[in-house]
Amino acid sequence: MQGEILDAGVITFKTATAVSRWHFVELAASSDAVQHVGTAGNAGIGVCLDDAAVGTGVPVLIHGQGIARVVAGGTVTVGGPVKSTATGTVVDQGGTGNIIGRALASGAAGEVIPVLTGVI
Repeated sequence: MQGEILDAGVITFKTATAVSRWHFVELAASSDAVQHVGTAGNAGIGVCLDDAAVGTGVPVLIHGQGIARVVAGGTVTVGGPVKSTATGTVVDQGGTGNIIGRALASGAAGEVIPVLTGVI
């Protein structure tokens, strides 16, 4: 169906591992399933919108498709660029690692903050 928006930026993926809501995810190696971002600074593909066990489906907000709630893995400064940690949370980008979004609120480790997703 040419020109029809089918998913509005949210796609359901099978999980390669258990994943947690509001964490960044990436595609698992040689797979179309997702897992938490495994290396700090990796961009991943988007934000997991629910908790899911291994082998089940989970909705993912794809990068650049909106504002997502994300768990802070450390200090996050409002308005600043953020990067992923090795567990899929976010911290201030600090000049290294891929920018995966922009913080729309400040936060500390464990707090949930809004992030404008996408490489900005």
